[in-house]
Amino acid sequence: MNIEIILRPIIQCMCQKTFNFLFKHNVEVLGILSDDVETDSVAPGENLKIRLKGIEEEEILPGFILCDLNNLCHSGRTFDAQIVIIEHKSIICPGYNAVLHIHTCIEEVEITVSLVLG
Repeated sequence: MNIEIILRPIIQCMCQKTFNFLFKHNVEVLGILSDDVETDSVAPGENLKIRLKGIEEEEILPGFILCDLNNLCHSGRTFDAQIVIIEHKSIICPGYNAVLHIHTCIEEVEITVSLVLG
């Protein structure tokens, strides 16, 4: 039940071997590699690989976020976004469906309200 995950840069906070994460059940950090060098902790901006205990690879999906048990992240189903459309052939208005790419997460989304700021 030990797996190795390749992650992108850390966005916020630190990660240490002593951390336990919440993911339906507790997940323990067994090892951290920063730029392929074994280390005990990493800071924001560093690329890392992380070895976890207590989770199977199939349980981790694109877009998932590892959070410290003492500093959980918030999630939501609706958000406001400011976008720039460079060129597009059809009309974009409320009801328009698109594919949103954020880091490793890819989701179908629908525009519900459109405000044009000029």
